[in-house]
Amino acid sequence: MESVIGVCLFAIAVFAISQAWLAFAYGQSKNFGEPPSEEPQLPRPLPRVLIQLPIYNEKYVVERLLKAITAIDYPKDLLTIQLLDDSTDDTVLVAQRVLGKLGLLGHHVAHIRRANRDGFKAGALQFGLEQDASEFVAVFDADFLPAKDFVKRILCHFVDPEIGMVQTKWTHTNAEYSILTKLMALAIDNHFTVEQGGRQAAGCMINFNGTAGMWRRTAIDEAGGWSADCLTEDLDLSFRAQLAGWKFKFVEEIATPSELPVELQAIRNQQRRWTKGAVETSRKNLASLWQSHQSLLAKLVGTCHMVNSSIFLPLLVFEVAFLFLSFCRDAGINQFMWAAHIPLAIVMMALFYTYWVSQRTANLPSYQQSTFGVFTKIALFLVMTAGFTIENGLAAFEGLIGKVTPFVRTPKLNIAAGEAASVLRHVYRSTEMPKVFFGEVIGAGCFSYLAVQAVLSGRTAFIDISVFFASGFALMIFFTLKETVNPEAAASSLSARRTRISETSNYPAE
Repeated sequence: MESVIGVCLFAIAVFAISQAWLAFAYGQSKNFGEPPSEEPQLPRPLPRVLIQLPIYNEKYVVERLLKAITAIDYPKDLLTIQLLDDSTDDTVLVAQRVLGKLGLLGHHVAHIRRANRDGFKAGALQFGLEQDASEFVAVFDADFLPAKDFVKRILCHFVDPEIGMVQTKWTHTNAEYSILTKLMALAIDNHFTVEQGGRQAAGCMINFNGTAGMWRRTAIDEAGGWSADCLTEDLDLSFRAQLAGWKFKFVEEIATPSELPVELQAIRNQQRRWTKGAVETSRKNLASLWQSHQSLLAKLVGTCHMVNSSIFLPLLVFEVAFLFLSFCRDAGINQFMWAAHIPLAIVMMALFYTYWVSQRTANLPSYQQSTFGVFTKIALFLVMTAGFTIENGLAAFEGLIGKVTPFVRTPKLNIAAGEAASVLRHVYRSTEMPKVFFGEVIGAGCFSYLAVQAVLSGRTAFIDISVFFASGFALMIFFTLKETVNPEAAASSLSARRTRISETSNYPAE
């Protein structure tokens, strides 16, 4: 078991150090990078632009989405909007009603319905592309609210003909809604600062995030188009396009508001999809990356990029090995675990540094928080991450062995910070316990018992690790029970009340 723990610790340390290196690269670019130059001018003549809106059962946000998109400032005769609607509920009726009004204003919006959901989001995007020949293609998920000048600002960055995709930063309309949204905002903010910014600063490959970005149509076609063989179709196409020679650009200055999931089950589904999809992407593209003409640094960073989510698998194996090791009565086990604290300390310091840089270096709302507040949030996030090890570890394993699973959407509810908790009694909520919940209960029990036994037996090297994992699983249990053990959980009061979005947007629901 010692060798298993050693291998797992090595993998976890490599992950943490690679993240810290990206944080350093990002910080250097912010502190010592070239001063921003004037934004280039729009291309002339103005190109045709297609905006694709892939949706599936988005009754609560489709009206808000369409209002935001049709408010974009761009010549209507050069702008086509595709509502790629695979919905099976009354989202279709809501969309038709809204489009009826917008059609009178001269907007060209195609409401596209497929006979089936083959390929899920990737299939819908490819289906839409086959019906349009615009030079540039922007994509927005149902919960995104681009600014009116989005198209004009982002088109300026395609002045270089080698640029195949431009990605903007996500911001959040409801980050302050709950502790869950605060922690998810921390994770996503880290991606849109340290990870995207750090990779770009190092001259390495970045990725399209599935929404709030724009593609040069030629780049999509030359990369082979959208493919549904990976749950993260955006990451897959990103690597294929860059390996085909296209350059990507991350523009941190353009922010696009979006809505964070507010329930643990929605977050579970989202995290599982991202984790498994990234592993699938690595299985598909890793060999091509190392056979390419990319620099050694780009290959190393690209490898870490694709396998980052796989870190949950060695973390899960570490947990299991740690539990088995706790039953060993060898006198040297306690010393071994104290030695294991050295790489664990390096991991924790690297991760704290990474998230600290993302929170303090970038222009985020959390910049106004106290140092203690930021460190507390990072610590709670890391504890919660430990709670996801069973869910995401199994997802990574499924991706590794090639198990095919369906694309599970993340419901959007049009909820803003301050919205009453009762709005969560919506039709998309499931009252069933997720299967992984019972594993989390067992995990919480085992690690709690181990922590107590470690205190009583004097095996001090086991105490902090046991408490860490027990706390993570306890958080999962608490939020799961809070959402499911509720006699009103299946009621749908949301449809009976008017919802609102945060003050960052000018498109209130009607």
